[in-house]
Amino acid sequence: RYIQDRNMTQADRVLRKAEAIDEDDAGLNNAYGLFYLVEDDKKRAEKYFLKAIDEDPEFSSAYNNYANLLYADKRYEEAVEQLLVVSKHYRYEKRFQVFENLGKCYVKLKQPELAEPAFLKSLQLYPRLPGSLLGLSELYLNKGNYPLSKKYLEQYEAVSKPNPEQLWIGIRLQRQLGDADKLASYELALRKLFPGSPEFREYQKTVSP
Repeated sequence: RYIQDRNMTQADRVLRKAEAIDEDDAGLNNAYGLFYLVEDDKKRAEKYFLKAIDEDPEFSSAYNNYANLLYADKRYEEAVEQLLVVSKHYRYEKRFQVFENLGKCYVKLKQPELAEPAFLKSLQLYPRLPGSLLGLSELYLNKGNYPLSKKYLEQYEAVSKPNPEQLWIGIRLQRQLGDADKLASYELALRKLFPGSPEFREYQKTVSP
C-alpha cells in the first residue's frame, strides 16, 4: 500500500523490517522489485523479481511484474517467456492480465497472428478489459475486417474514457466505413484533447495543410 501511494519512505521502513525477519521471502523480494521499479532503478528491480521467482516458482505476481519491467524496457521476447510461464498458473486471479500483456508483446514483435488469440483469451477471462478490446480493434482494422474492428472499438468506448490511440483508430476506421459525422467527432476530440500525442502527429501527416 505504501508503494501504491508513492510513500517510499514508509515503504522502505516496512521492507527493512520484513527483511530482518526473512530476507529470502518471495513476497518481500517481489515488493522490493516494485519498490525499485517506482524508483526507476530497473537493474535492482530485476534482481529482486528474479530472486522472488527463484524462491517461489509459483509466485505468479512476480512473473507478471517482471514481465512488465521487460516490456517497459522493450525486451519483448524476454517478457513473452515470463508471461508464457505464468499463463499456466490457472489459479492466478489476474491471469486475464497475463494474456493481455502477451497480446501487447506480440503486437510489438509484429506477430498479429499470436496477438489475436492472446487478446481473445484475456476477454474470455475478463470480457470488459479495455486494453484487449482496443488491441483487437486495431488488429482487425489492420487486417481490413472493419465490422469486427468497429465492434471491439464500440465495446472499448462503452467501458473506458477516450484516449489518443482509440481516437486514431476511430479516425482510420471511419475513413473506411464512411460515417462523416463520427469521423468529424473523432478528429475534433483528438485535436482538442490530445494535441501533443504521437497519434495526433500521425493524424496530421494524413490531412492536407
